[in-house]
Amino acid sequence: MPFELLLQSDARNFSSMIESSPYLLRDRLGLAQNTDSEGTPGITYVNGGVFFARGTAAIARLFEDAWALASLDLGKRNEQDCLNLLLHRSAIRWSPLPPALFPNGFVYFRRPPPPHLEAREGPVLVRCSQASGVTCQTST
Repeated sequence: MPFELLLQSDARNFSSMIESSPYLLRDRLGLAQNTDSEGTPGITYVNGGVFFARGTAAIARLFEDAWALASLDLGKRNEQDCLNLLLHRSAIRWSPLPPALFPNGFVYFRRPPPPHLEAREGPVLVRCSQASGVTCQTST
């Protein structure tokens, strides 16, 4: 693949894979709202909880810098905000993982995909860390 880093989308909308919250983009990240290919305002927003990366110095530095920035900016931005801010400023080739296969918990439980966008055999992984009030079943 042409990417050095693949991360789980953390957008609130399954089909667009972008985050459009003015509070998050403008106030916490200080970013202007771009538009996606359909003209929907927002940016690609990902989380660092689920990712696949090439083991390069640039990738290691990205995560070190995100943690350092979050440590300096206590209260306003969390580590996920800092990771996204640095990704959007970096030259690293990155992309969100396919949301039908790697949905975040909020999207999977609260805003599931329309039937035509669902993965045929279900998701590979659902990260449930922010799925408040939802009981997750696990298998061993």
